[in-house]
Amino acid sequence: MMNNKLIPVEGRPNLYRDLSSGAIVNTDKSSYRDHMKYVESLSQDKIKIDNLEKRVDKIAEDLSDIKNLLISLHNKT
Repeated sequence: MMNNKLIPVEGRPNLYRDLSSGAIVNTDKSSYRDHMKYVESLSQDKIKIDNLEKRVDKIAEDLSDIKNLLISLHNKT
């Protein structure tokens, strides 16, 4: 990975600037793996939250239906 197109970023170990693209490259593979696990965890959390929101919306809809049925039954008596 290290070649003559990469120069160290001052004060930041494991970070290098790619002179051809200007990109900052992190050569710390462990840190990268940890970051990718974190990103995956966020993705899984978002899926869980989306599913819970759908369930809550469905429960609210069901409760509204039950309420309307009870009101309807009450009005008939």
